[in-house]
Amino acid sequence: MHGERCYDGYSNMGNHEVEESSGLWIAADSLVSAMPGSPLIEDAAKLFGLPIVCRSPDKEGFFSQIYYAHTYGYCFAGSTLMGQNAYLALAPLLSNLVSSTSYVPSLADVSQHVLSYLRLTFDDYKERVGPQALFEVALFGHCISTNKLSVFHYTPKLTDGVYMMSCVSYEDIKDRDFIYLGDERAYMSAKIAAAFSGKSVPGRPLSRIPRHVIQDHIDAQDFPNIGGDLQLGIADRLGFRPFALCKPRVIGQPAAYLSYLGRELTPISRMSVKLWLVDPLLCECVKRRSLQLPDRSFYPLFIDHLSRSGTPPHLVLLVASRNPDRWCGGFLPVSARSHRAWL
Repeated sequence: MHGERCYDGYSNMGNHEVEESSGLWIAADSLVSAMPGSPLIEDAAKLFGLPIVCRSPDKEGFFSQIYYAHTYGYCFAGSTLMGQNAYLALAPLLSNLVSSTSYVPSLADVSQHVLSYLRLTFDDYKERVGPQALFEVALFGHCISTNKLSVFHYTPKLTDGVYMMSCVSYEDIKDRDFIYLGDERAYMSAKIAAAFSGKSVPGRPLSRIPRHVIQDHIDAQDFPNIGGDLQLGIADRLGFRPFALCKPRVIGQPAAYLSYLGRELTPISRMSVKLWLVDPLLCECVKRRSLQLPDRSFYPLFIDHLSRSGTPPHLVLLVASRNPDRWCGGFLPVSARSHRAWL
């Protein structure tokens, strides 16, 4: 497995569309190749939620009382074995933190722990496989201590002829700031920066342009090492959440399905899921991502109507409850032009 690598693209970007709940958006492809032009799998998961769970002692002295829980985003590029194995090792460690004083670790605290572990595992593996061990990681999210969006980027740095894992921190990400990981970094960074100088169009807003630049290169297949399907996620004060895509079965037709890593999920009819189109101008609670929506603020979703309207994207409420009085779901923005959920 040491030959399997993510020759891929990631972009972390600050997004302040919702001022009271700004977040870090991430977009990636899903291709893993043995080498450029030799794909292995096209549905590789590369975006993960890294849980942080802290426990304090109970009356009997056992550390069983959870006093803090949060999730940060984790993504990687390079060696698939290293990137995934590091995550699988870090997840149980960081979900079992203990403190007798109920100390809440900052994102910077967590980043130092991650750096220490990455250095250990990278140093061992590089001695066995050499350059095949090279990989990079990004840890990102909202820090409760600083109340800021931050990204910690871990990359091997050549020092005196030896690669050592290093970390560069971006501890106050602003709107439209972005960090790119993976292959074709200089080229893709230039493309994203140039796209920011353009104008927003329906279905392709500048506030989310890195997602579209990566999607363009997946579709165009200009680079054999960028492909598969699009992965999306967001990290904010609520934690990290990956997203599925809503795609039309036939362009221009209302039938659609949910897709994740290029794979169709359980048919909507089996999940008792309903889709409703929500006009964000009609209800202020939509802006706050509240699910308590008045009945008159939404109406049935017809994707073909969107294609003719040319209006800015709206929000789609996914309801996964058989009881229409109980809303159990989330919001997905839908593009009027491409008929895809863009997040």
